Amino acid sequence: MRILFFSPYGDSGGLAYQMQREGAQVDLYIDDPFYRKQMVGLVPHVETLEEGLKNKPDFIIFDLNGEGKTADELRAKGYRVVGGSVLADRLENDRAWAGKVAKQYGISTPEQTEFKDIHAALAFVKKTKQPYALKIDNGSEASSYVAKDFEDMVGYLEQQIEEGGVKNGQTFILQEIIKGPEVSTEIWLSNGVPIYPANSTWETKKLLAGELGVRTGCEVSLVTHYQGDRSELARATVERLLPLLKYAKWTGPIDVNCIVSEKDHKPYFLEFTPRIGYSAIYAFMAILGMPISEFFYRVSRGAFQISFKSLWGAALKLHVPPYPVEIENKTSQKEVYGKAQGTRINGEYGKDFIPIDCQKGKRTELEVAGTTCIVGECLGRGNTLLEAWKGAQKVFKSLETPNKGGRYTDGASDLWNRIWTLRRMGYSDIPNPSGGAISPITMRSPQALEAQPSK
Repeated sequence: MRILFFSPYGDSGGLAYQMQREGAQVDLYIDDPFYRKQMVGLVPHVETLEEGLKNKPDFIIFDLNGEGKTADELRAKGYRVVGGSVLADRLENDRAWAGKVAKQYGISTPEQTEFKDIHAALAFVKKTKQPYALKIDNGSEASSYVAKDFEDMVGYLEQQIEEGGVKNGQTFILQEIIKGPEVSTEIWLSNGVPIYPANSTWETKKLLAGELGVRTGCEVSLVTHYQGDRSELARATVERLLPLLKYAKWTGPIDVNCIVSEKDHKPYFLEFTPRIGYSAIYAFMAILGMPISEFFYRVSRGAFQISFKSLWGAALKLHVPPYPVEIENKTSQKEVYGKAQGTRINGEYGKDFIPIDCQKGKRTELEVAGTTCIVGECLGRGNTLLEAWKGAQKVFKSLETPNKGGRYTDGASDLWNRIWTLRRMGYSDIPNPSGGAISPITMRSPQALEAQPSK
């Protein structure tokens, strides 16, 4: 089996590493030269897409959106492609349009208003006297802001005007705030045909313990799968988009991130992720009942029934400074992140550690490459959430690198509470995270459970 990865910034380097570890032949093409240090000496690189195509891959993986035209052109030439399309580009990057699509296909959506003028947005907020979630098209996780109240919303917008944080002409939306637990629900498809079962992801998005600090996108992912095609969340969200995906002959995953309202218990659309999710793919991989290379191969060729070996998967991110600092200037980025290059990574690199921003080491088997400073993902699995989380913690603890960081202590606590809130709302098809009957003990946080004396 030969697999070609098309990656703008090297996000799928860990997948390429794992697939090679399983015996597949892989070629990794990283488009941005700054990120090409990732996986050097660990995974074969190609300098151009054309070079990778000459090796006649069995299928091609597009790991992010933004190059949908290229992906569609390759499909038209007869290549099997997983991920990437013009439709996927717009569903993820045009937030206002994505909200209209969700509403058109019957997914409950918060009210939202699109702007290209920050002053007009400020006037709108002063008129409505409501707080909103501000989301910028093509922006990072840190570019989103959820106001606590009306005054906070006004203050934030005024600060953006003063500092030029949101520039005129930049498209963004102000979205009604729905209070409740956040959850993502994903289905994989092959040529427009859904592949069951669906799965759900819960993410810890803040850098620091206690849900403090900057939003980084994902510090911890917990993934569980449903039974057969039984998922009320899937039926209310991602499955409603199936007619469009069938028409588009979509091959790859698509995820609907939503908030389940504490008032009416309905899921409300936040965003589409029609691509591989990071770090959810690694938690998914931890419980998959087949090699991840075989899984992608089968996705590229037709629908099948996904098998799993465990109910719950966990992925705990391990990183070093200056992560998660964002630097737009490439010269400065190279200087700041490049200082971490060569940082040694000590420990046992077992099958449940997936290196990300790594390269072949001089003093140790792995060293930090110095591009994102996301060293890797620590995986765990089990038929209870706690078992999966303890597994990820064990891998994290076994690795040593200077100044390592991660949500090692409390990364699953908020997720545990969200899952139980959803089950109390009536979403009983979400597997019981304790693996047994509900009791006062099983409803406590993972930390409280760990503290229980053994019998």
